[in-house]
Amino acid sequence: MNEMKNETEAPQPPERYELAYPVTLAGQEVRELVFRPTARAFRGFEQRVSQSADGITVTSNPYAAAVVACKMAGQPEAFADQLHPADMVALSGIALSFLAAGPPTGRTPSR
Repeated sequence: MNEMKNETEAPQPPERYELAYPVTLAGQEVRELVFRPTARAFRGFEQRVSQSADGITVTSNPYAAAVVACKMAGQPEAFADQLHPADMVALSGIALSFLAAGPPTGRTPSR
């Protein structure tokens, strides 16, 4: 499971990712993924959020998050099945970076 701590300033997600290990699917070799993020790519994606004295922790399945990244790049789930584990973990982090929260809330009253 991947865990990300909530930060006050989220890093900008990358627009593209060069695979460390190119994937060949349906006779076509893919070396780079270009992301076009949509909510549809996250359909069915689940993650758990927990809060403690140390902050907020988000836990998710790295394969499922990598599938989301592949979908954002226009690739099918079968593409994710062919990923090298190193690329799977990197893509998982990229997908989660699109969900990064903004500044914490609840410290000042709403007006």
